[in-house]
Amino acid sequence: MEVHLFLGQESPFLLLLLLIRSGSLGWLFFSLLRNRLKMPFFSGFCLYELLLIGFGISYPPIFHLFLLVEPFFLSWILYRNTYESFSFSAYSVGILYLGFDLLRAFFLFGLYAIVDHRVFVDFHVLLYGVVAGLSVYTLGLCFHYVHRYLLLLDKPRFQQQVRSSFLCFMLIHLLLTLSQMCSCSLLSLGCFNFLRTASLYGFAFVILRLRLSILAFEKEEREARLPMAKLCKKLGCLYQDLRGFRHDFAGMMVSFTMAIESRDWELIEKLHREVLLEANKSLSSHEYSYFDLCLLEDKTIRSLIFHYLGQAQEKGLEFSLEIREEVPALNVNQLALVRLLTILLTNAVEAAQASAEKEIALAIFSTEHGVELILENSRPAGDLDIQKIYQSDWSTKGPSRGTGLFTVKRILNHEESMLLATDFEDHRFTQHLTIRSHT
Repeated sequence: MEVHLFLGQESPFLLLLLLIRSGSLGWLFFSLLRNRLKMPFFSGFCLYELLLIGFGISYPPIFHLFLLVEPFFLSWILYRNTYESFSFSAYSVGILYLGFDLLRAFFLFGLYAIVDHRVFVDFHVLLYGVVAGLSVYTLGLCFHYVHRYLLLLDKPRFQQQVRSSFLCFMLIHLLLTLSQMCSCSLLSLGCFNFLRTASLYGFAFVILRLRLSILAFEKEEREARLPMAKLCKKLGCLYQDLRGFRHDFAGMMVSFTMAIESRDWELIEKLHREVLLEANKSLSSHEYSYFDLCLLEDKTIRSLIFHYLGQAQEKGLEFSLEIREEVPALNVNQLALVRLLTILLTNAVEAAQASAEKEIALAIFSTEHGVELILENSRPAGDLDIQKIYQSDWSTKGPSRGTGLFTVKRILNHEESMLLATDFEDHRFTQHLTIRSHT
């Protein structure tokens, strides 16, 4: 432990120090990733930390080996027990694990520079706990800012950055493990400082690259909001049309009343043909169904669908929406539902754009036990293998593009409340999603 450098000897409270480290690291993972973690991850983490603590007390060489393997084990078990990609899992572990280790050493050195040496030695356990808590708090603030962008790492544009970042993370972890060995064997404070400083610079470089990528993404996101603005403007025009129709309706009724009272059947027929039928044709436009979004109580899902309505509008696609009754908010994993719908709607827009018909239809209705969602889109002609489309790295768009439906499959494997049925014809593709609300 780093504390040994300042004590000049091994702490008599080594077990307590190791428990503080493991507890802080566990709290970091479970507080920031709690929506994604399941019991097997919790069990695996606790078992590994118990072994780590045991070897830390009894056999240091095995302890350092376990330290070296720890982030790789956590990345693997996180990937196996969530529906996230391995890129997300490994990147999350890299930021949390390495960040906690580096911040802990940084704050420890800063505290030692402020506090008297005698006080540090006498209260090193308490001070180490304060440092661990401060590291967890600081890293938590940083991770809350970047974690939603980690979902972008599956996109092809980020693959090169992901590979180089993983290499940097592995090098940083190796340097940190070497510095840990230096601190425990008291080889050299200078060597410890060099290794930690090099690791800190490397970690800052990786995070800075991620930050620059985030800025580029945010710029693209702002540009992507332009279709939303156009859709809002169009909805405003549709609303004005409805107001105008309500105003004209009274005049139409007066004309019909006069024609009926005078028994002018020719005028009645003309009014029916030129007024009522034309008005009905105008009001039957699928664009007026967009107002039905207000029947969705779940504001997140409502905003998501509205976003894709804007995309479809911008790409010249015909998007028909059917929601005939109020759909209540569902007591399900919100993150999983949003990710699943995002993938399905993205695929629908891309397939419809490549097709000749350029059509998308979405129907949402509530049932006794939950909600049914039927998404149908036109697609280019061609054969599809229902087994292959859910495999990793298989896509009609080319190699290394098939992570979407593979992620859908992982989500469905983890969320028992969601069922998906897929059907397709020569030019149509249909996804039927059943969502059962938790009681």
